Amino acid sequence: MAKYCCFNCPKENHSPREMELTEICPDCGMPYGFPLDNMPKEIRNFTVEKSIARGFYGATYLAVSKERIPKQRALKVIPASIYTFFKKNFDKECEEHSKLENEHVA
Repeated sequence: MAKYCCFNCPKENHSPREMELTEICPDCGMPYGFPLDNMPKEIRNFTVEKSIARGFYGATYLAVSKERIPKQRALKVIPASIYTFFKKNFDKECEEHSKLENEHVA
């Protein structure tokens, strides 16, 4: 169990309790787990094979690139509206992740 931010209508979550993915967002009526249950079939140059997990901001999928020599990857997907709402900088976040030099961090 964890806390989740809705993919459709992001806002702060200061609730002291943890949530279930089946719980419904009070604003849009969608369950917090809908990005996992209704995963995209494709994301840019990747074919999405299965859902892996849901975090506070995003969802992670197992995907395979459509390159001549396909590569399996974990793709973390976060709606742009969440970056805007929480005033996050995508480029800076990617740069910080790359400094970790860890094969498990994209």
